[in-house]
Amino acid sequence: MKISPAHIRIFKIVLVLSMLVLLFQFIRHTDLAEVKSALGKAGAGFIWVIVSTFVAYWCGAVGWWFCLGESKSLISHTRIFVVRHISETVGAFNPASVAGGDMFKVFLLKPYGIAQQPALTSVIIYRFLMILSQLVLFVVSMFWMVSGTGPGGGALPGGYIVVMVSALLLLAAICFFWLKSARKLQLLVGNSTSESRLSRVNSKIREVRIALYQFSINHPKELLFAFICFLLHWLIGSLEFYIILKLLGYDVTLMHGLLLDMGVVLVKSAGAFVPGQIGVEEIGNKLMLGVIGIASATLWLSVSALRRTRQLFWILMGALFYALFVRGKKTLS
Repeated sequence: MKISPAHIRIFKIVLVLSMLVLLFQFIRHTDLAEVKSALGKAGAGFIWVIVSTFVAYWCGAVGWWFCLGESKSLISHTRIFVVRHISETVGAFNPASVAGGDMFKVFLLKPYGIAQQPALTSVIIYRFLMILSQLVLFVVSMFWMVSGTGPGGGALPGGYIVVMVSALLLLAAICFFWLKSARKLQLLVGNSTSESRLSRVNSKIREVRIALYQFSINHPKELLFAFICFLLHWLIGSLEFYIILKLLGYDVTLMHGLLLDMGVVLVKSAGAFVPGQIGVEEIGNKLMLGVIGIASATLWLSVSALRRTRQLFWILMGALFYALFVRGKKTLS
C-alpha cells in the first residue's frame, strides 16, 4: 500500500520534533562548565579527536558503500559519507534508535537511483558486519587484557575468553547456515497465495534472506573489503580515547584505547533504547576507566565532557550536511 504524501509530511514533522526534543535533553544534560574545563586541559590537541573520528566515520561509510554491490556506482564516497552521517545522527536522536536511523538510510538512498531492495540489503549487511567486527575486536582486546601485558593482566579467568570466543564462533556458524539455507528458499518465491499479515511478513523476511545470500555469492570481495573497512572504523575510532587520555596527561597505549572504546560501545549497545545515550555513555566511560586501572574520581567527567563535545560538533555537521546536500537535492520533497 502506497503511503500518501500527507502521511509522509506528518512522519517528517513527528521525526523532526522528537529529534529536537531529544537533542535539547542531550544539551541540557551536558555540563558546559566541565566541557570548558576539559577543553582548557586538552588545548588545541582536541582537533586530533575530531580528525580521528572523521577518518573512522569515513571508513564506516566506505564499508557501507561496498555493501551496495552493483548499486555502489550510483553514489560517490563523499555522498554516502554524508548520507550515513545524517542517518547515524537521526539514529541517535529518535525514539526508534538505530532501527530508525537504518531505515532513514534506505530513504536517503532513493534519490540516487538505488532501489529499495538493494538499499535495504546493504543496510542489513552493514549493521551485521559492524556488529561482527566490533565483537572480533572486543575479543582481541580482552585477550590482551588477560594475557598479563594488559591492565589487570591475569585478573580474569581464562575461561571467560574461551566462553567469548566460543560464543563468537557459534554466532558465526548460525549466521553462515542461516544464510546458506536461503538458497532453498528461492524455489518458494511467489508460491505463497496467502494474504495474511504474518504471511506477508514471512515473505519479506524470505526476500531479505535470499538477497543476502545472493550478495554473498555474487560479491565476496566486496563483503571482505567491507569487513576490513569496519575493522578500521573501530580501530581508528578507538584513537579518540587514546588521544583524550594523552591530552589529559595519562600514560596509556593504543590497546588501552581499543579496550576502552569496545567496552563503552557494548555498554551503549545495552542502553540503545535510551535516545541520545544520555547518561549511558558516562556510565560506560567510568566503568571502563576503572577496568584499565585508572581510579581518578574526576577523570571520567573530563573524558565524558570531551566526548560530548565531539558529539555536539558532529551533530552540528550532520545538520549542515542535511541543509547543504539533502535539502539542496530536495530528497525529502
